[in-house]
Amino acid sequence: MPKYLSDAIIFFKRYHLPGVIWAVIILVLSTMPTNKLPNPHITNFDKLVHVTMYFILVVTTYWSSASVKRSGGFFFIIGLSGASYGFLMECFQKWFCTYRSFEW
Repeated sequence: MPKYLSDAIIFFKRYHLPGVIWAVIILVLSTMPTNKLPNPHITNFDKLVHVTMYFILVVTTYWSSASVKRSGGFFFIIGLSGASYGFLMECFQKWFCTYRSFEW
């Protein structure tokens, strides 16, 4: 294996894996049929779940970027990226999941 490739893999594993793993977990949960998920019958519970999932995504991505100089602007970019990922998940649900729908 070329040195640059092994260095890239080590960097990815060390610094970005937590955020990527959580993004995959969000993808899986967002594409599951809703009848397989628990329904606690609490008003706006799904909004709380969404906020929590994407907050964890932003925090794990911020935390796993230890090698990058962090600033308020950096946190804003990660937050915007998390929101963009959430929007893309909603679009994915609309276009590719017959059992899910797009919701703002």
